[in-house]
Amino acid sequence: MCPQGGTNAIAVPQVARAILGAVERGKGGEIYLVGNENLTYSNLLKRLMNLAGIEKQIFVLPNGLIKACMIFLKAIHRMRGKESGLDPVAFVDLLTKEMFFDPSPSQTALGCDPVGLDDALKDTIEACA
Repeated sequence: MCPQGGTNAIAVPQVARAILGAVERGKGGEIYLVGNENLTYSNLLKRLMNLAGIEKQIFVLPNGLIKACMIFLKAIHRMRGKESGLDPVAFVDLLTKEMFFDPSPSQTALGCDPVGLDDALKDTIEACA
């Protein structure tokens, strides 16, 4: 199971290439959004499962269900006199967005092509096994 939404994924070698590109070619005061690929959480999970040789169905949870669980969690925290560092209900709105961006302008400016994401995902699976 996973939430709706997604993010831009990046591999460590890509981060290193971007840093080198920023040192060699970057312009002071410029902001560079670096990344490999925009992935929904369900696509990222599918990719990890494929690389691990796992065949299972992925269920994308409705935002309302996740929010209801977080309302319950917030109530439990309140009863126990605890406070979360983040408002768990408001966090659902952020978590379930597609936080995508186009990394190609930074890739061009820094001279780094997107590489290594599948290798990084495979390394992650092997490290967890």
